[in-house]
Amino acid sequence: MKFPELVLGQELSKLCMAQFYEIRSQSCSEPRAFFHRLRAGGRIVQNRDIGRLNPFLLIAALCAGTCACQRAMPVPPVPKVVTTGFPARVRVQLDAAYAEASAHPENAGASGRLGMLLHTYQQLDLAETCYRRAHLLDPKVFEWAYYLTLVEQIHGETDQAIADARAAVKLNRSSRPGRMRLAEALLQGKDFKAGRKLYEDLVKEEPDLAIYHYGLGKALAAEGSMSGAIDEYQRACQLSPIFSAARYALAMAYRETKDLDRATQELAIYKRNPNGNPPEDALMAQITALNQGGLIRAQAAQQYMAQGRPDEAVKQLETAVASDPNDEVAHANLVAAYWELKQWDKAEQHYRIAAKLNPATTSHYVFGLVMLDQKRYAEAGEAFRKALELNPRDNGANTQLGRVLELQGDLRGATRQYETALQSDPNSRATNYLLGMALLKSGEGQQAIGHLLKTLEPVDEKTPGYMRELAGAYRKVGDEARARYYYQRSGGENQAAGAGSLGTSKDVQVKAGAASANQP
Repeated sequence: MKFPELVLGQELSKLCMAQFYEIRSQSCSEPRAFFHRLRAGGRIVQNRDIGRLNPFLLIAALCAGTCACQRAMPVPPVPKVVTTGFPARVRVQLDAAYAEASAHPENAGASGRLGMLLHTYQQLDLAETCYRRAHLLDPKVFEWAYYLTLVEQIHGETDQAIADARAAVKLNRSSRPGRMRLAEALLQGKDFKAGRKLYEDLVKEEPDLAIYHYGLGKALAAEGSMSGAIDEYQRACQLSPIFSAARYALAMAYRETKDLDRATQELAIYKRNPNGNPPEDALMAQITALNQGGLIRAQAAQQYMAQGRPDEAVKQLETAVASDPNDEVAHANLVAAYWELKQWDKAEQHYRIAAKLNPATTSHYVFGLVMLDQKRYAEAGEAFRKALELNPRDNGANTQLGRVLELQGDLRGATRQYETALQSDPNSRATNYLLGMALLKSGEGQQAIGHLLKTLEPVDEKTPGYMRELAGAYRKVGDEARARYYYQRSGGENQAAGAGSLGTSKDVQVKAGAASANQP
């Protein structure tokens, strides 16, 4: 925020006014008012100009400016926090912090602590107000400037984020997280050179931290150095294999350099775990540690599931429901974890609880998979239909309902269901495979081939199996040349996959608890 024009009397010259701004910029609590070079009458004011100012007028300007600075950036009031929608233990936590901040509006720490709690429960607008209060009340505390910068970046307030990040770094130049936030803000503001320099320094100081290599990669890519960006993204992925943003950036960098095979490979890895994150910095860990609503355990469980460790996910989620038996999201996630472990009884137990707590639970879909794997087709179909009542365009539920119909002998109904599924995701590999095979059974070979061709990408360990099914389809329609071609590409006719070995339930995304990251 810029200073408003100050009217101090006709006798105060523009030169005096400009000098006031330059001096006041050293002490005003609003970071964006830090002007280092100001123009007066079309020229830069130099320190030597002070000697030509009337000292009494200068003092008057400084005094008036102090008041103007305070008026320009007033401390906002403590925001009203409504906690009725949170679990009981979270309400107690938030209500206590809100009461303290309201009772002591002049206390920066009370406002900052309330901001941290609002931050951990994703109430970011209110958190920003609290952080701004804390920063204005006590501009010498690094944490308030740091957290304020972080929320401003999330909100896309780039200019403000750069100014507040600079203020944070000025308060603690040794803080790597602080410099990283400044580098990120500079990249958002398209100052790629300055952002790159900061990330280069951070990589030198701490070369084993994936997020610094990722940031440097982004800066290099923005400057057009794709080979350098690829090197940094690769290093980030080596240091943190579940770092999904770095993996995706690497895939896009390969695509930019026309290396489509590697781009496809990296994108396939990314799709297996699109929500993986690197370890947090120490300051963000303080925010995370405040969360008592099950969000952190849900996030940890999600990471364990992505890593293929459902047993560890179960430990996190069982702890969550022991703490709060009414945590529907944790129960829903347990359905998915126990499905992975093939512990059907426990999966069903938690599904019944989740559905009772919330008839619109996200676990209808996964419970359908639990039933499907036990060949309880009627119950599976009922579960998938409940999922479709909540979202008729759900590709996964439509596809799996098609499987149920096919297994019950309704091939025509299954075909219609697969076609419905493709309306929301025309490139779904699993759905195209299942529809292609159903059409092949119905004698519609050419239509089947059109769908089976869409299963050949991305190129991964399943591609040879899909190629063999495609080769078999070509053979059925009498195109022996193409059949031989795809058999050869797949590794040989004798390795043909069985019809049931592809397009299984695990090829369609499991979405149970997908909204858990947004729930307290």
